[in-house]
Amino acid sequence: QKKHLSRWGVGILLTGFLLGTFLPSFVLAAPRQAPTLEVLINEVAWGGTLDYSGDEWIELYNPSTSDIDMTGWTLIAESGSPNITLSGVIPAKGFFLLERTNDDTVSDITADQIYPFTGNSLNNSGDKLQLLNGTTLIDTANSGGESWPAGSGSPDYASMERIGVVADSSTAWASNDGITVNGYDGNTPTPNPIRGTPKQ
Repeated sequence: QKKHLSRWGVGILLTGFLLGTFLPSFVLAAPRQAPTLEVLINEVAWGGTLDYSGDEWIELYNPSTSDIDMTGWTLIAESGSPNITLSGVIPAKGFFLLERTNDDTVSDITADQIYPFTGNSLNNSGDKLQLLNGTTLIDTANSGGESWPAGSGSPDYASMERIGVVADSSTAWASNDGITVNGYDGNTPTPNPIRGTPKQ
């Protein structure tokens, strides 16, 4: 003899499924957004420079064959500092240099954008940087949000450099070696070579 579920029983089952009662948690979890990698966070001087540890700078790289207008994009740390609204175009196969406070952070290279000093310091203990176009995740740096995987503060002030056009991971970064370098800090009257490669 066949057994039939009552309307009440069917309603309970349907309600359960709709509320996720009978579904495993991984089905209900929102999918994680994968970075598009249109533009890369390419270099992060989280330790600043020999002249001043607060002279932080960040470099973006466009690996594509087309210029990209980043106006309205944001570069934001998981902690909330820095939080930068971008403005400008990054050329195809080109770099975009962000300098904190003023254009003397990297004294001999013109910044593509200068962002305010106050409330925009990188945490030397580590953080997660996210590059966003609206709600679309373009790239991350140090996606784990723990200690920076590369770079240094005193006494070297080496930048954290992306090793190539590769997805962000703990092995995607290396400290500048002090041999391949570019640019000078804001020390006066004798600027020091920057241990990094801004815009190169």
